[in-house]
Order: sequence, then structure tokens, then C-alpha cells
Amino acid sequence: TVIDGEGKDGPVKIYLCVIPRRKLKSVLQMIEEINPNAYITTDMANPTSLKK
Repeated sequence: TVIDGEGKDGPVKIYLCVIPRRKLKSVLQMIEEINPNAYITTDMANPTSLKK
């Protein structure tokens, strides 16, 4: 998902990706090749159920 954002120096693109944990290392390497100055945050998802 790509979101248009506003940084301190002007417009930026924010990319949201959901990937399996086992692919994190290769995705981070890919991002670094494309943009070595990218700001990256990661978070682990936990299963959630809406059933009562």
C-alpha cells in the first residue's frame, strides 16, 4: 500500500508492506539497494479473532 505523506522537506511516499517474518531480511536488503536512506519500522503482527 502506498500513502502520500508530508515530510519536513516536502511530499513523501509511505509504503506499507505485510510480509512473512522469514522474508524480512531479504526485503530489508531490497529496500536498502533501492534507497539506502529509507526510514524503516517493523512490527510483528499477532493473530486476532473477532469471534466472541
